[in-house]
Amino acid sequence: MNIPISQEKFTRELEKRDQQIHCLMQITEAINHNASVTDLFDIFRKSIQKHYSPEGITLCVQENKEWLTYSTIDNAKSIDYSHQFSYYSKGKNNLHTSDYGDIYIPVYHKQQLIALAHFYKLFPESKEEIRFLKTITNFIAIAIENKRLSKEKREKEHYKTQLSLARKIQLSLMPKKLSDTRELEFETLYIPHSEISGDYFDFFHIENSNISIFCIADVAGKGIPAAILMANLQASLRRLSINFTDIVSLIRGLNEAVYDTTEGDRVVTIFLAAYDVMKNELLYINAGHNYPILQQEEGYTKFLKEGTIPLGVIRDLPEIVVGKEEINKETVILSYTDGLEELRNGEGKMMGHDKILENLQDISFGNIDAIRDKIEGFIENFKENEPILDDITVLLCKIKPNGIT
Repeated sequence: MNIPISQEKFTRELEKRDQQIHCLMQITEAINHNASVTDLFDIFRKSIQKHYSPEGITLCVQENKEWLTYSTIDNAKSIDYSHQFSYYSKGKNNLHTSDYGDIYIPVYHKQQLIALAHFYKLFPESKEEIRFLKTITNFIAIAIENKRLSKEKREKEHYKTQLSLARKIQLSLMPKKLSDTRELEFETLYIPHSEISGDYFDFFHIENSNISIFCIADVAGKGIPAAILMANLQASLRRLSINFTDIVSLIRGLNEAVYDTTEGDRVVTIFLAAYDVMKNELLYINAGHNYPILQQEEGYTKFLKEGTIPLGVIRDLPEIVVGKEEINKETVILSYTDGLEELRNGEGKMMGHDKILENLQDISFGNIDAIRDKIEGFIENFKENEPILDDITVLLCKIKPNGIT
C-alpha cells in the first residue's frame, strides 16, 4: 500500500530540487563567463555548504602534472593526499565514505584521475543527496579540466606561432650562400632539428682592409631564447668588426656582449677566424667550440684547438691563445657544431670527431662542393633511421693563397 507524501515534505523536496538546479545554473553561467578556477571553487563551496553544512571542503585538481589544492580548511595544503591520489588513480573506486564523515569523490576523464574532492564531517541524509554531491563535484571538476585543456591548447598554439617566427628569424640570419672571394670559397650544410637552436655561421670582408672574418658558433640550449641570443651574437659581431683592430679585441668584445645579455645564464662556443689575404696568414680563436679540422694536400691534417673558454661564462676572458697558420698552399677547413659529433646511430653510438676525421680522409681533397655532399651522405648513412637530436651545421672554407685557382 502506497503512503502519500505529506505536503510539507513534498514542498521541502521541491525546494531542494530548485536549489540544486539553481546551483548547477550558477556554475553554468560562471563557466560561460570564463570564471577563474578560484571563482568556480567558491560557487562549489557555497553550494555544498548551503545543502550539507560540512566542516571542511577540499578540491584537488591537476595542473601541469601537479596537484593544486583549493580548500576551506586552513591547513589543507599541508595535508598529504598522495595516498588517496595513488589509491584513486587506479580508477576502481567512485566514492568513499567513513563513519567519521569523510567523503572522497574522485573524478575521471578518459580513465585518468583529474580531480579529488574531500568533504570533512559531512553526513548526507539519503542516496539522493549523495548523487547530487557526485553530480556537482563532477560538474565543477570537468569545468576546471576544460579550462585547463583550453589554456594548454592556447599556450601550445602561441608557442607554435612564436617558434615558427623564431625559426624564420633564425633562417634569415643563416646565409643561404656565402659570397666567395678570390682567396676564400665557402660551402655550408644545415640540417635543422625540430626545435630552434642557436647554431650560427658567418663570413664577411672588413672594408678598407686585408682582413676577412669567418666564424661558426653554437648557443647553449634550444628554443626562442637561444635563437634570440644567436641574433644578438650576429649583430654584435658585425658591429664590433667595423672598427676591427685585432682578433683578441674582437673576441673580448663579443664575450662582453654575450655576458651582458645573459649574465652567465647561457654560454656560446665559437670558432672565430681572421684571414689576412696579403700575408696569407690565418689567425683564429677557438672559444670552447668543437675543433675544426684543417686539411691540406698530401694528407696533412690538424685540429684547430688554440683559444679560450666559451663566451658568456665570465665578463672578462682569461688568457687567450691565438692560433696562427701560414697558408702557403690550398687549404680546406671543416668546422661544425656539436650536433654532428653527437649524432647517434641505431646502436646508440655517437659519431664523435674520430669518425668525422675518418670519413673526411676518404673524400677527395679540394672540391668543397663534393666534400659537402659526401658529409651529408655519411650523416644519412650513419644515423640510419634515427632522428637527429640537435641542429647540424657544417661550414667548409677553402683558402687559396694569392688567389690560386
